Amino acid sequence: MRLTLGLIGILATVCSAQQPLIQTGGPDEVSFTQIETGFNSPITKAGVYVIKSADEYKAYLKKIDELDQKQPKIDWTKYQVLAIHMQGTTQQGLAVDVKRLHLTKPGNVDIELKIDKPQDHTGLTRANVIRERQYPYLIIQTPKMQAKWTIQIVND
Repeated sequence: MRLTLGLIGILATVCSAQQPLIQTGGPDEVSFTQIETGFNSPITKAGVYVIKSADEYKAYLKKIDELDQKQPKIDWTKYQVLAIHMQGTTQQGLAVDVKRLHLTKPGNVDIELKIDKPQDHTGLTRANVIRERQYPYLIIQTPKMQAKWTIQIVND
């Protein structure tokens, strides 16, 4: 048992150093690594932007005014980046996470997003509402593939 736990600890350390893709389930799921999240994108149109090269990624970061963001090392021959942009919200403090990338059929992938609303224990819900819309986004890395990407909001 000790040997197994030690081996698991060593494997976890090695894997975390390499920042592996997250595999969330079975063969109908696409692995991914989350790179960045944000809530104040100048891109106001919801959608999925597929980025296939370092130059495209740099142009995208410039478009969202995030050139100072630390850029991960990506093997662009094997991987791509998806920038997932949401509709505007006036709710402050939302947490948006990718639950999984579900391959619904060949060439179609649902990006299942989980949205956690802020917990308001004070009863002052008006304090959580902002006057201007914010546009949340996520940036993830996936294996390079041709697909139609669709955003799905899921509960749990």
